[in-house]
Formats: sequence, C-alpha cells, structure tokens
Amino acid sequence: MNPFFWLEIRIRAREKRLWIIALFFLLSVFLFGGGILAIAVLSSSSDVVPGALGLGISSTVLFWHGALMIVLAPLASAGRIAQEREQRTLPALINTPVNTWSIVRGKLWGSWTFILWLSALILPFLSIGLVWGGIEFWRMAACMALNILVSLMFATVALGFSGLFGRSLTAYLVSGTFMIAWMVLLPILGSIGLALSDIVEWEGLQTFISYLCLFNHPFFPIVMLVSEAYELEPALTTFRIAYAIAVWCVVGGIGLLLANRGLKREVY
Repeated sequence: MNPFFWLEIRIRAREKRLWIIALFFLLSVFLFGGGILAIAVLSSSSDVVPGALGLGISSTVLFWHGALMIVLAPLASAGRIAQEREQRTLPALINTPVNTWSIVRGKLWGSWTFILWLSALILPFLSIGLVWGGIEFWRMAACMALNILVSLMFATVALGFSGLFGRSLTAYLVSGTFMIAWMVLLPILGSIGLALSDIVEWEGLQTFISYLCLFNHPFFPIVMLVSEAYELEPALTTFRIAYAIAVWCVVGGIGLLLANRGLKREVY
C-alpha cells in the first residue's frame, strides 16, 4: 500500500476545513432534496404525483451533486504539492527511497478518497428519490458515476497545476480559470461557432464544433441520460457519452503527467 496515501488520509482527517466542507455539502443537499420532499408532503395529497416527486428529487440531487463536486474536487488537490513547497517539506518527500510517481499517486488517491466520501453522503437522498419512483436505478447509478468521474478528472488536473506552480494560491487560481474556461467559455464559443456554421451550411463543420466544444462538457452526459435523448437515439447518445469520458481521461492523464513533472523538476 502506498505510504503517502495513508499520510494524506491522516493529514486530511485532522484538517477542520475539510469537515466544514463536508458539513456544507451535506446541508446543501439536504436543503435542496429535503426541501422538495417537504413541499410535496405539506401540500395536498391529491396534488402529489409520486413519479414527478421522485424525478424532481433525483434530478435535483444529482445535478447539485455534480455542480458541488466539480467545484470542491479541485479544492481538495490544488494545493497538495504546492503547500509542500511552501512549508519546505517537499525535499524530505522527494528524498525518500521512492519515485515521484508514488508521491503523486499518494496525493491523488487522498484527494479521490475525499471525493468518494463526499459522494457517499448523498446516497440516502438518492434512495428517497428511488423509492418515490423517479429515475430508474441504472440511470441514477450512471449519473452518479459520471459525476464522480468528472470530479476525479478535475482533481487530477488541479494536482497537476499544484505540481507545476510554486504557490498554492496560483494553483487554485489556475484551476478555477481552467474550470470556468471549460464549463462556460468553451460552450459559448461552440454556440457562436454553430451559429456561424449555419451561414456556410457545412454540416461537417457543425459536427466538429459540437464534439470540440459541447459534447465533452462536464454536464453533457448526465443531461443526455436524464432527458429523453437517450430514448430517442440510444446508440448515438452512448457514443457521445463514451467520447466525453475519453476526453476526461485524456485531460486527467495530462494533469497526472504535469504533477509528476513538477516533482521531477524539484529533483533536478
């Protein structure tokens, strides 16, 4: 077992801010998911449609989980290597009889464990939506897995920025800029490109722009699963979801290489 992973777990367990983040995460999910259930229960029983209520709870919790995890995942890893530099403990880690990949994996697994722990906190709320007859179990499990996967990707990229830059504040800012560019700026550019491609009436160009700017968006796969798009074109939707996952894996791999490169730079 990687010793740096257990070191990360012990350090994180003693950090009060991570417990505060977990409390905020749990309370926010309770307010959104529990609020929908409370409104339905307090309303007239004749107006309550179990399927609509379950769908509302499940969809709200899943999308809120994805939004929060995308924001919190980089916070869990953006400063892990840069803080070692600032505290002057990085030379001691590098001089241990292990390679830099072991350090990177230990830091990364510690961040991933925190993400998985937070994700487990919403399972009771999703079970309520499942009992009320909302989204099918396989759709709910797939959406949950996609949220976790994209969160792990952002955490890996943030760890790469932490290894690349010398200050944790710089790593946080660059990670935030990267998230905003991917989630906001890239879809805007894609929409503009699609509007301009309508003028030239080049169908291949529209497909290229869609795959480049829209189909790899962090929320695109879950939107496809929750909406009726999967029922209309299951094969095409599955291919696009697989494409998004492949892009996330490639970007995460680049982040992993950046983190290892940052540690090797300290050695040489």
